[in-house]
Amino acid sequence: MIVSAWMVALAPWLMDLFRGGKFSRADAGITTRLFTILSVTLGVWAVQGIYARAFYAASDTKTPQLQGP
Repeated sequence: MIVSAWMVALAPWLMDLFRGGKFSRADAGITTRLFTILSVTLGVWAVQGIYARAFYAASDTKTPQLQGP
């Protein structure tokens, strides 16, 4: 979660590093928004893994299987 927060905070600066060639300021803005969405979903994905392992540790293997994709 902390890494995701840092990624969101630094997204504009990180995407500005890639500007050059055919990568314009508008492209950097769009990529920054997508990078922010990725950063938030990384935290959710990590929490999902922890919850799945908790169910497995409790010997409940059916619940994550039924709730997963």
